[in-house]
Amino acid sequence: MNKTLKYLSLTALLLPAFACTEENPEALESAKVLESVTIVLDDRTAAKLYTDDGEGGTGVELLPMVVGGETVTLGYSTVPEDLSEVTFPEMVWSSSDEDVVTVDESGVLTAVGAGTAVVTITSAAINTVATASITVRVSATAVPATSIAASGAFDEDINADREDGDPYLCYVGDEIEFSAVVTPDNATFKGVTWSVAPAQTDGGEAVIDAATGIMTAGAIGFVTVTATALDYVPDGQPASTDIEVRIITPVDPDGIRFINAPGENDIFSISAGSMTVDYEVWPDLSTKSRIDWKSSDENIATVDDGVVTFKTYGTVEITAVCPGEGTPETGYEKTASFTVNIPAGYYDEVFENKSGWHWYLDTKHVDSGASATWTEGENGNYLKVIPYLDNDSKGRADMKYDGMILSGKYPVICIKIDDVNDFEEKYSRNINIDGNSGVSLTDESKTYGGNLGGSNNKWQRKYKCSDGSSILVYNLIDQKFASASQNFTETEIVRFNYITLKYADIKTPATAEDAAYRFFWFKTFANETDMNDFLEEWSAASGIDYNN
Repeated sequence: MNKTLKYLSLTALLLPAFACTEENPEALESAKVLESVTIVLDDRTAAKLYTDDGEGGTGVELLPMVVGGETVTLGYSTVPEDLSEVTFPEMVWSSSDEDVVTVDESGVLTAVGAGTAVVTITSAAINTVATASITVRVSATAVPATSIAASGAFDEDINADREDGDPYLCYVGDEIEFSAVVTPDNATFKGVTWSVAPAQTDGGEAVIDAATGIMTAGAIGFVTVTATALDYVPDGQPASTDIEVRIITPVDPDGIRFINAPGENDIFSISAGSMTVDYEVWPDLSTKSRIDWKSSDENIATVDDGVVTFKTYGTVEITAVCPGEGTPETGYEKTASFTVNIPAGYYDEVFENKSGWHWYLDTKHVDSGASATWTEGENGNYLKVIPYLDNDSKGRADMKYDGMILSGKYPVICIKIDDVNDFEEKYSRNINIDGNSGVSLTDESKTYGGNLGGSNNKWQRKYKCSDGSSILVYNLIDQKFASASQNFTETEIVRFNYITLKYADIKTPATAEDAAYRFFWFKTFANETDMNDFLEEWSAASGIDYNN
């Protein structure tokens, strides 16, 4: 398989080499423009490419060569493909530094001296920009690969009981992608070439792409996948490593049994992004990929191998259908389903993981020097937010959430956050929830925006926690947004362009770090009884008092 460097191709603009005169007024119109040219690499050459992204790297993709090593031949393709259709069909190869690498008229590269040069192919036409190039890095001597660590993306289920030394298992028809890391880090050639034995072309069981390392299992049997370093080693063998693979016949599942399917009263926060149901199949080692997973409404949620990905609020039924013909054991079903309920306005946004959360720092504040960093804490993970300071030593760092949907069914908002007013220095500040362009999905004539409670610092209740943070409580039923003429009703569902947790006018910290605050979570509840029950459980589990 050839690799085409399309990103190096440019559209051509041709100015003909012959004159447009009174005797030849249609010369310009009759010229056939070469639209583009691209460099094409064979498999071995393509596998050598690497990106210079190490310490001090340029981020440029490089082709490595060694002085005195093997030559490399580059190919090219053009649009149109047939150059006889082009007014000026000649193509010219050139090197930006012939003391580093030379290139002949056939695209054959020869490494001359250590350094970096750009090899270019271009149309011979005057003023053309139909050109493509590749950057070549030449080393005076090669640093050979001493070892290769290779791995494959095998199905974890059927390899769960595999012991060291056993072959990896995969099914007929599986595509397995292999990857390799060459040691040492400064090896001249960082890529490998892949092979499999016996290959299908030899009557064997599998075929592999030499450049990409993607193997397709074609028949049952044992194969050896080999990764070989691309070193030019005239007097020896390049480093290599083997992975043993056993290809087995797929077994259709006869039945499925869910282990942790949600119950009818379970709800999920859309901010969680997804949920995963664990399951077992019968027979034990049957091919799980043959189960047909279905969502009753993919606008609400999609499903793949038990992982349900949320798209919007709503209720969706997830179904798994087994294709097997046998009779499932007791407790297994050929067709099984569960319901996922993602209610509008229910949020349980915590920062337990380093990624996946939806809040972000206002871009204007980032540009002014504010920052928000995920941080691991003894009493729970959080975002550490450092405000920017203006010329009057006032700090500000607002957090935003795009597309938030609030609902009258979950009107109680509970936020665990630091209040810098509680710091020993007693800085003044303004905190509030600010809604932007809220439109009711139940009655589009109703709009909501501005500060919840009408102005700054209008939470209904504030709990001081023993870990130094605060819990702020708001209520959509009891409090209005500043621009709204009405409160939420229990049936109200409102989508906001974004919600801002406004944290502003922090006055007057000596440094921005002095006014940093921790943002632990944002939760909503159906009522204050549910909130109080949660706080009691959370307090008992964490050891943090919340009513100091």
